[in-house]
Amino acid sequence: MENTERKQEEMNVREGLLELCIDRDHITIPVTRFEELLKAEISLDIVRNAYETSESYNLQDKLALVFGPRPEKGDENA
Repeated sequence: MENTERKQEEMNVREGLLELCIDRDHITIPVTRFEELLKAEISLDIVRNAYETSESYNLQDKLALVFGPRPEKGDENA
């Protein structure tokens, strides 16, 4: 039985899937989606830290670290 489980794990890794066990429930997600979730969590931590430690209402400089510089008014992406 252990060999079958190991083969299944190897197959999942080759296909780019990741199996997580959360509170005895197994969830399978693509590795790329897991990486996206990690990046989002890191960004949220940066924003939360800026919110909790900033003494002014101007968070633009700190949030530019996460989102990049703000587009100018004449910029087509604005």
